[in-house]
Amino acid sequence: MQYSYNYGALNNFMESRKLQKKEMLKALGNVDYVSLNKWLDGKVPVPIKNLTKICDWFKIPVTSFFVDEDAATATNTGELSFEKGNEYDFGYLKRLLDENDLDKKDLLEALGTNDYVSLNKWLEGKVPIHITAMLRLCNYYNIPVTNFFVNGDEMPASKRPGVGAQLLPTDNYGMKEGPGRGIVETVILERKISSQKQRKAVEEGLQRQKEQRALFQEQIEPQENLTNSDNSKTEAEQVFNQSDSAFQIRLEYEKKIRELEDECVRLREECDCLWKLVEALRKK
Repeated sequence: MQYSYNYGALNNFMESRKLQKKEMLKALGNVDYVSLNKWLDGKVPVPIKNLTKICDWFKIPVTSFFVDEDAATATNTGELSFEKGNEYDFGYLKRLLDENDLDKKDLLEALGTNDYVSLNKWLEGKVPIHITAMLRLCNYYNIPVTNFFVNGDEMPASKRPGVGAQLLPTDNYGMKEGPGRGIVETVILERKISSQKQRKAVEEGLQRQKEQRALFQEQIEPQENLTNSDNSKTEAEQVFNQSDSAFQIRLEYEKKIRELEDECVRLREECDCLWKLVEALRKK
């Protein structure tokens, strides 16, 4: 999974439905124009509690506001319909922690933060997790974003970025040291792994990713028979070839990272042994 929040999704959706801001505010209830304008301008993600309201009101899946670069097909927000409801599962994060025998520090490591206060609120089910934090956890552990929602098993999966997709906030608002800050980077460039339990959870996730890639290939291959006699490639084939190349690069990168991490562990163990030997010699 390679999830991102589509910062242009809400604006695209409103344009496709020809909705006015007052209609959206009616669906949301207690939300002001300032917040709505920030969402429409693509500066900050719509919070989960508001996003689920929007999706339930207009009968669309919450997953249509996310994109997955590993998905087989692309779509624009508003093309899908979903009437089962988009209720957030307040207990899922705690189950993720318990089922993988992880510690809080493992989740914080995955998030790239040390914000215990927010994490405790999410684990205790007091408030929904921040959207960018949710997507980062999905990318780190390779878990479907639908796991975070009660009706996730019946929810359409997120698609590849389509026309109008905006994968970063406008002017990098909220990123790193920029104004607003507080937005977690969802893309995983490098996994820091400090515990064996964390490693096990990550490896299981990478296996899921491998299986998803295989499914992607199975969905693309039937389209290969539709090529023209001049052997010109279909758009689907081109997408797959590009994605497959990127996948191979990521796999090699992750393999190198794991090898380096193993080597670091081995060197630390050797250093510890040498240090103990030195200490023993000093005592003599």
